[in-house]
Amino acid sequence: MSNDLLQNVRIATIPVKLKITGFLAAVIILALNMYVIQKGLGDNREFWVVAGSQLLAVLLPIILILVFLQFAHSGGEALIDRTQSVLIDKIPRELSKVVEHKKKVFKPYQHETGFLNSILRSVSFSDRRSSADMLLKDRPKTCIEICHVRGDCFADYRLLSEGKEIYLRVELIVKRANVNICIPEAHYCKVKKLVSCLAEIGEKNAGDEAVSHIADPLKNTLVGAKSAGYSINPAPIERVFDGNRYCAIVLARQLAPDFLWDPAEQLYFCQDLMFMLRAILSEWNFEADTGAADPSA
Repeated sequence: MSNDLLQNVRIATIPVKLKITGFLAAVIILALNMYVIQKGLGDNREFWVVAGSQLLAVLLPIILILVFLQFAHSGGEALIDRTQSVLIDKIPRELSKVVEHKKKVFKPYQHETGFLNSILRSVSFSDRRSSADMLLKDRPKTCIEICHVRGDCFADYRLLSEGKEIYLRVELIVKRANVNICIPEAHYCKVKKLVSCLAEIGEKNAGDEAVSHIADPLKNTLVGAKSAGYSINPAPIERVFDGNRYCAIVLARQLAPDFLWDPAEQLYFCQDLMFMLRAILSEWNFEADTGAADPSA
């Protein structure tokens, strides 16, 4: 029942007039109570002070609810804002980690104990890096460029790292996500054949030699995406970036009903997307200067 109530609060749309009325009511109620208490203290009327205090105690929850409603962000606008937050903040933040540290530095494990360390770890603004963490500056730089219009439920991304380039589109439709992986148009025929076969991959034909040969450039990545809940569109679609034409492999998956409200679901989606792109970059040799890719590389 509590979940249903929370869901109703999330989707409720509170009219502006009602918000203004509630705010004025809260101010008037609070002012009257404070006046009664102040008047009782000034005129030495103990009854007024007691009555005002008791009335304030009774009405305080109502006042707090009215104040909460003024700042409650719910309804359609809240969904749009949360969608935008995922697209322009959470996804790029995780995609920036797509390239791993090239040089692994192993350090002996040290169990950090003590009251001071516990306090420092619990403070949100403190440095949470442990003695075993590698430095962020040692990670190869990944440039993330975003194209997004406020209010849209999709965003385009361009990733540049170590001479590799990839264009990506992510569409969030509240309970469903579409991911477009863009391949240069020169490889349209190969990509079309690839996705048409991968779209039909199942237990009975996952080991088929013909499918394995056709899907070799991206087989591991896309078969892994299917096991993670993505469905593959049997035909690529066309996208244009910077005047260049691309064919896009379209992946779609259902999201949790409370995806836009649940940070854990959002983090899972973003991290899963990052690992998928890491696999793609390792299987395809994208060239940043031309955008071409050589599957046989």
